[in-house]
Amino acid sequence: MDYVELTQKGKLPRLNPPRRLAQGAVMEIDAATRRNLELTETLSGERRGSLLATIDRTVTGAGARLLAARLAAPLTDPAAIERRLDAIAFFVDNEGVREAIRDALKRCPDVERALSRLSLGRGGPRDLANVRDALAQAPSLRNTLATGGLEAPPEGIAKLAQGLGEHSALVDRLTRALAEELPLNARDGGFIAAGYHPALDELKTLRTEGFGMLARLERRYADETGVSSLKIRHNNIIGHHIEVPSKQADKLDERFIHRQTMANAARYTTSEPDRAGRQDPGRRRAQPGAGAWNCWTIWSARWWRAAPTSPPPPAPWPAWTWPPPWPSWRWREAGPARWWTTA
Repeated sequence: MDYVELTQKGKLPRLNPPRRLAQGAVMEIDAATRRNLELTETLSGERRGSLLATIDRTVTGAGARLLAARLAAPLTDPAAIERRLDAIAFFVDNEGVREAIRDALKRCPDVERALSRLSLGRGGPRDLANVRDALAQAPSLRNTLATGGLEAPPEGIAKLAQGLGEHSALVDRLTRALAEELPLNARDGGFIAAGYHPALDELKTLRTEGFGMLARLERRYADETGVSSLKIRHNNIIGHHIEVPSKQADKLDERFIHRQTMANAARYTTSEPDRAGRQDPGRRRAQPGAGAWNCWTIWSARWWRAAPTSPPPPAPWPAWTWPPPWPSWRWREAGPARWWTTA
C-alpha cells in the first residue's frame, strides 16, 4: 500500500478489501507449464490461437478480464467448482435470459476502467458518462436475472443480482448534469448541461454577450474614426484597449486616452471597452466548471469505493458550491458500508 501511494502521488486507486484465499484453493501452475499450455497466449506471444482466444465470447472488457483471470487460476475446491457450474447451467438452460443479459451487457461501458481513472483523478467527462450508462443497465440486469428464468437462479446468480444495487438517483443526477456531447478532458469545458447549473449558464451568456459587445464597439469606433484597421485587444497590463496603426493615430479624438506607443501602432483606452470587458468572464469562466468537475469526480469515486451496492447519499455540498464544505462531512461506518454523514 505504501508503494502504491508513493507511485500514485498519494492518489490511491479503487481497491477492494483483501480476501483470504485458502491454500490450495486454486491450481498452482509454474511459468513453463503455463507457457506450454498456451492458456492466454501462444508460444509466439500472440493471443490468437490460445485457449483464451478460442473460448472467449464475452461482450464486455470486465468480462474478458475475469475470464482470463479464472482461466489462469483454475479452481481445485469441488464445492466452488459445482457452484460455478450451476451458474453456467442456468444460462445454458435459459436461452432467453442469456440473450437478454448479453444484450444489456453490450450497452454497458467499461465502468471498472472508468472508476479507476476517476479515483486517481485522471478521468474525464466521458468516464462519468460511462459510469452513468453502466449503472443505468442495473435494473434491467437485476429484473432479468430474478424473473426471466424458468426456475429460480442458483445462489451465486441470486447474490450477483442483489449486489447490483439501486442507482437511479445517481443515474438521474448524472443524466441531468452532463451534456450530450462530452469532451475528452475536463479542461476543455462544455460538459455541464445547460439549465443544470444556473451560475455557470449565466457566465456562459455573459461571455457570449461580452464578445458580441466588444465586436459591435470595434465596428462603431472604426466607422466613427474612419480607421478600418482599428482593433480592440486585451493584455494583462492595460486591459482592454484600442489599437490603431501609428500613421492613423491622429484621426482619434479626445475620447481616446493615449496609453502606449509602439513602433507601428498606438494604443488608447476609453471607458466603454472596460465596461464591456467586465461582462466577459474569460478569467473566471473556468472556476464553476472546474469546481463542478472536481465535486463530481470526488463524490463518484469515493461513493463507489465506499458502498458500490448501496443507494448514493445526497451530494455533500449544496448547489455546486466550491470548494465543498468538506469539514462538515465525514465518513460513518455501519457494518460493511460507509456513508457520508454530517459531523
